[in-house]
Amino acid sequence: MLLFWLLNKSPTHVKEIQLYFPVQGHSFMPVDHLFGRIEKDVREIPVITTRQEYFEIFSKHDRVCELGKDWCLYDIKGLETNYKKTCGPSICIPSMKKIIIKKCKSQGRQLNCVVKASPNYRFESGKQFISLLKRGRCHPRNIEQIQEDRGLSAAKKNDVTSLLTKQFGADWENLSALEWYKQILSCSRNIAEQNEEIDDDEACICTEMDTEDIRI
Repeated sequence: MLLFWLLNKSPTHVKEIQLYFPVQGHSFMPVDHLFGRIEKDVREIPVITTRQEYFEIFSKHDRVCELGKDWCLYDIKGLETNYKKTCGPSICIPSMKKIIIKKCKSQGRQLNCVVKASPNYRFESGKQFISLLKRGRCHPRNIEQIQEDRGLSAAKKNDVTSLLTKQFGADWENLSALEWYKQILSCSRNIAEQNEEIDDDEACICTEMDTEDIRI
């Protein structure tokens, strides 16, 4: 994701990204406190049925950016067609403390990006910068946007239907308050997407720079 941004979206004066992974259990960000306050409010409500109820809770704590109106999703998982996975002999993210992504010029004077990882915060590991491009591939210039109405997998539809039936009974489809659920369950998903079984959070990247806004 960062490699794609640096090569295609970053300002020309940005030449390098240094990504540091905090020590687990030793970091605290403002968003952690925000989520804690939201969770406290949610616990006081036995049943939340509609999206609007969530909007009202979130809006008490911060500005809410709604998917499809204020931001959209891109299929970051699709970049694996061009790039190697960042877990191997050269780069294994779970064991790294720092990752550097740098712009450079290739032999053909074309703009390129290389990556180096280090298990230390301050000391150099001695490893060289490497390219994550797969053999015969080139850096992608565009990334596909994920459509909102792409639908749920069959397994997720069964889970949602089961929960709605337990909570509201077999005739839940006749309740006007649950109209949004009926629309979501009616959206079909193509076979290829169902077979991939990609987790939505893992597959996506938002179009804006991260802020303290709440995105849903």
